[in-house]
Amino acid sequence: QLDEASEANHDTVVTTLAAEQLIVQAADALDSTDVPVRILGAPALAHLDYRDPSLRPFRAVRLLVRTAERPRVSLALGPVQRNGGAASITWQSSLARNQSTLSNRYEALWPDDWMTLTLGGRTVLASPAVLRLVDACLMAGNHGGDHRLIRDRDIAQVLLTSDVDAEDVVRLAGAWRCEAQVAYALSNMVRKRGAVT
Repeated sequence: QLDEASEANHDTVVTTLAAEQLIVQAADALDSTDVPVRILGAPALAHLDYRDPSLRPFRAVRLLVRTAERPRVSLALGPVQRNGGAASITWQSSLARNQSTLSNRYEALWPDDWMTLTLGGRTVLASPAVLRLVDACLMAGNHGGDHRLIRDRDIAQVLLTSDVDAEDVVRLAGAWRCEAQVAYALSNMVRKRGAVT
């Protein structure tokens, strides 16, 4: 069992490093497009909300792009996406599922306070705390089983390490019509904390 656990941990570390390498490759590929790398999800959480990034392994990299940027991003990142191996990279123009970037919601998706991360010598943008929290809440609703435990921990980590303004969370969730999903994920955290204490 110890050997199996060690091998599984090794595979997880290798995949996480491959995913981080995809971010560097994406930054290189997008250099000529004037589109910055804006990271959503696990990579941003691992480096900004966890004490040690190794505590939050991941295999998927998600980038946030404006609708008008999608053709350039697709052309530049196609080869990167195909060569990801066990790791993967995708890009999206909206935060909530099945929601398009309509003009009345568009600016709410783009906070001014994007964070900067340096990975492999490249500086990239990572989602600010309010965006990380709302995104983590939405992801928690999309995964069950063990994944749900990881997503719940992501939510807890953002709340523990970042000063998130409740009004900003409500505003962003409202702009994307995902208030119910965010409220459910947060209330679920409160219930679990009560059960533990």
